[in-house]
Amino acid sequence: MKPLMSFVSPVYKCRDCLRKLVSEIALVCERIDVDFEIILVDDQCPDESWTEIQDLSISNHHITGLKLSRNFGQHSAIEAGLSAINGDWIVVLDCDLQDDPAAVESLWALAQSEPHADAIIAKRANRTDSRFRRLFSYAFYQTLSYLTGTKISSEVANFGLYQRKVIDAYNSWSEEQKYFPVMVQWMGFEQRTVEVPHKERFSGKSSYNFRGLMTLGARVVLSFSDRPLWLMAGLGSIIAMASILTTVIILFLALAGRFDVQGWTSLILSIWFWGGVNIAAAGLIGVYLGRTLREAKQRPSFIISRHVGAGEETDA
Repeated sequence: MKPLMSFVSPVYKCRDCLRKLVSEIALVCERIDVDFEIILVDDQCPDESWTEIQDLSISNHHITGLKLSRNFGQHSAIEAGLSAINGDWIVVLDCDLQDDPAAVESLWALAQSEPHADAIIAKRANRTDSRFRRLFSYAFYQTLSYLTGTKISSEVANFGLYQRKVIDAYNSWSEEQKYFPVMVQWMGFEQRTVEVPHKERFSGKSSYNFRGLMTLGARVVLSFSDRPLWLMAGLGSIIAMASILTTVIILFLALAGRFDVQGWTSLILSIWFWGGVNIAAAGLIGVYLGRTLREAKQRPSFIISRHVGAGEETDA
C-alpha cells in the first residue's frame, strides 16, 4: 500500500498559481510513487481564490479546500490545513511556487534513507529576493532567534516534510498564536536539512511588507517568549543599581555644598530610585501576567466557514 502524503498550502493572493501548483504536486507524487492529498486553505483572499479552489476540487478528488471566516494570517491558515490532514507524511509549502514542489523528491529521498529523521527541512540555497529583502530578513530572524530563544535561519521557512507525529504534537497545542517554523524547532524532533532552489514567484507579489513583517515578528515574540519582559525587568534592575551609585555621588556633592536649591537632592534621588524599582516590578509582573493572559484567552487560531472536497461543498 502506498504511503499517503498530505500537502498543506495557505492561499492568499495566489489565484493564478493554484492550477500549476496542483499539477506539479501530482507530477512529483507520481515520480516518488506515493498517494497524496492537497489541502488548500483560503485565508479570505480578495482575488476570488475560493472559486478556483472549488473548481479544482470538483475535477480532482485529491483536493480539499478550506475557507476561513476572515483573514487570520498565514500561520493560522497553515494550522487550519494541518488540522484536516490524513497523511502519514505532511508537506507544508507556500502556494506561490517559490517553494518548488519538485524539491519534495529530494526531501522524500532523505526521509527514506534516514528513517529516524522526523522532519526534513528545506533550506533555500539561493534566495531570489532583492538584496535589501535578504539583508532585512537576516537581521529580522537573528533578532527573532534571540528573543524567542530558538535558532531560526533566514534560509528556512515553512517548507519541509514532516512525520505525522510532529504535526500531531503541533496540533496538540491550544495557543492562539502559532508560528510554524519556531514551533518545529522548539519541539526538538530529529531534523535534517536539504538545500533546495528558491524559485521566482509564479505570479503576483508578496503580501508581506515591512510593516507586516514587523507585526508578525512582534506577535511571534510576544506569544512565544517572555524574554522581552525579562529584558525590561533587567533594564529596570540596572537603573535601580545605577541609582545607588548616583545616590553616593549626589550626596557627596550635596555635602560639599554644590547644590543651592533646597530639595533638589531628595527629589532627584527618589525619581531615579523609584523609577528603576517600578520598571523592574512592572517587568516581573508582566512576565506572570503575560503567561496568564495567553493561557486564559483560549481563543481559536482560526475559524473554518466552508469546506469543499470530492466535489461537495459544505458549511464547516
